[in-house]
This record gives sequence, structure tokens and C-alpha cells, in this order.
Amino acid sequence: MHRYGRVAILVALGLAAGAGVWPKLWAPPGEHKHYLHQARAFCQGRLDIDEPFGDVATYNGRHYVVFPPFPALLITPLLALFGMHTRTTVVSLVLTALNVFVLRRTLATLEIAQELRRWVLAAFFLGTAYTTSLFQAYETWHFAHIVAVTCLLLAVCEAFGRGRAPLVGLFCGLAFLSRHLCLCAAPFLAWTLWQHHPADTLTRKVARIGLMCLPLAVCGGAYLGFNYLRFGDPFDTGYSYLRLEGFLAERVAQYGLFDVAYVPFNLTHLFLQGFHIDFASPKYLSVTEMDPFGTSVTFASPFLFLAVLARGPRAWLITAWLAVALPVVHTAFYYNNGFAQTNAQRFTLDYLPILIILVALGCQRSHPRWWKLAIGYSVALNALALIGVDLLRRVTAAL
Repeated sequence: MHRYGRVAILVALGLAAGAGVWPKLWAPPGEHKHYLHQARAFCQGRLDIDEPFGDVATYNGRHYVVFPPFPALLITPLLALFGMHTRTTVVSLVLTALNVFVLRRTLATLEIAQELRRWVLAAFFLGTAYTTSLFQAYETWHFAHIVAVTCLLLAVCEAFGRGRAPLVGLFCGLAFLSRHLCLCAAPFLAWTLWQHHPADTLTRKVARIGLMCLPLAVCGGAYLGFNYLRFGDPFDTGYSYLRLEGFLAERVAQYGLFDVAYVPFNLTHLFLQGFHIDFASPKYLSVTEMDPFGTSVTFASPFLFLAVLARGPRAWLITAWLAVALPVVHTAFYYNNGFAQTNAQRFTLDYLPILIILVALGCQRSHPRWWKLAIGYSVALNALALIGVDLLRRVTAAL
């Protein structure tokens, strides 16, 4: 209990310090309030929202939020109390505190050394897209990622821990209802449960997987029904009715939502794009912002590549890498790469709770100097992107 108390104090101090240097960490809702509008519609017994704005679908004269509904359901009770002033940033801070405990427990279950556990926690929460999404959780897309990561971390923790299959399936289903591609984690979670009790009979193992699939199927069925009630087709998510603007509208008009034409751009930003600060014209001497297309994982979070050193049962490793590879392939063909984002590729959060397990196992097979250097660099770069660039913008604006 003493150890958890110490961690709680450190988490509280860290969040307080972050809120002090970056007020947006607890800011009110941003320009796009998709989940607040959806939550209000739920409170009113409706599925459509009142008004159209960016990334809203219009179908048969009604306006709909196309994103999966669980983040809206999560904040519906809060909206009933605080209305449209409900702060998703504060919800994200609470979820982050929970996530620290959950990931720490998972790493302990895997018997990761205590020093390495601390570094992996710092890497996950301070050196990845999670950091920048937490600092931008006042916007719809980043809040959805925080909720999805929470659900996936809970699913992974339960799968490695007590192995209660219905809970694993429920958490995975809720992750899917936050971010579609989180469903790719299901085979990994199923195989982890399958080998949870090696001495079990085949019948018990099959029953365990069935118990996991039941709540997962309920979540999937609920989502299909949700789509049918809105668009008349259970497999129509509404993305084809989005009201897009600018270059995204031009892309979709010419190539559609998915096309091979997007692959070079998306993979370049996932693996090759460096740290990039934009300067304003006409003299290009005033800092405006970080590149809204983000920084690649190679340059922003290089420690993630230590995952390739992970070892374990062959089938388990295959399912773990499939949980990573399938979303990568899917998003490579997608019409945007997560725009807008800061010093990260936010779509990596769809599989980061799985990848971080591989990273921890890989670090065990690497000299500490390498993973400490890589993690320290990633944390420092995020601090520069979130705090240093803002200070530089103010300085150049004053010149």
C-alpha cells in the first residue's frame, strides 16, 4: 500500500506541474465538441446532434457524430451535471492517473525489474503520442485516444493478471467503441487468456475464450445497431457523409477515404519525418507551431523499436505483432495520418498498450544505457515540443 501511495503522490505532483506550465492540460472544451454534442443528444433521447461542423456527417437532413460512441457515453453523466462546459481534459487527467496504476501492475505481473518498470512508465506517459494527446484532450480526437488507451490497458492488465475473460472482452469491446482499430488487439488478448492456465483442459480454455467473446460481441452488436438506426446499414459508419474542408476534402473527392495514393505520405510521417517547427511568412522568422502532421516514431519515440528484441512463446508474439501491424497497414491507406498532432503519430495509440509490453520485454535484453538514453531523449523532445516551442513562438513574435 505504501508503494501505491508513493506512486499516487508522484502522479499528482506530475499532473499539477504539467497543469501549471501548460494550462491547456485542464482547459475547457475546444472548438470541436463532438462528444459533448453526442452526450447531450443521448440525454435528450436522440442519436443526431443539433448542428453541423467539422468532421460531422449529414445524412437525410440530420447531423451525426461518426466517431464510436463510448467516449460520449462515458461523459454523459457529467454532461447532465455540468452541461457543455464539461471538461474532457479533467476526465483525461483522472484516466491517466488510473492508467499509471494499471500499466505499473501489468509490468509487475510480467516480472519486469522495478527500475525498468519506472523507465517504461516514463516512456509511455511522457515519451509517446500519449503525452501530446493528453495535452490536447480538449479536442475530440485526442480525448478518444485517451479513453481507448485506458480500456486497452485494463484489458491487457486483466488478461495477464487474474484472467477474468468476461472483463477482458468487455474492456476490449469498450476500446473498440472508442477507436475502431483497437479491435485488432482481440487475438492477442484471446491467446494470452488461452495460455493463462497451461494445465487447463481444452474444454476450459475454449470456454474461457467464449466468455471473452460474449461481451465483445455485445459491444460489436450494439455498434452495428447504432449504425443501423442512424444510417440504415449496420456497416455504414457515416464517414462517407463527412463534411470535410481544405486539402482533406480534395483528397477524399479524388481518391476516397482509402487509397494506395496515401501510403507514401503516411509511411513517411510514421517512420521518416523528423522534428519540424513551422515558421510564418513572409520572412519565415516567426515560429507558428509544430508541424501539424507530426513527427515520426523513429525521431520522436525511438525506444519503441526495442520491441523487436522481445521474446516469448511464438504464437503469443505473432498475435502481439499482428495487433501492431494490422492498424499500421490500415492507417497507411487512410486519407489522413492523424492530422493535427504535435511531435507524434497519434494513431500509434491504437496499439501502444500492446507495443509497450513488447518494449518492456525487449529492454530486458538490451543494455540499460541504450534504453535509458532513448527514453530520456523522447521525454526531452516532448517537453521541447509542448513547452519549448511555445516559448520560442512568443520570443520570435516579440522580435
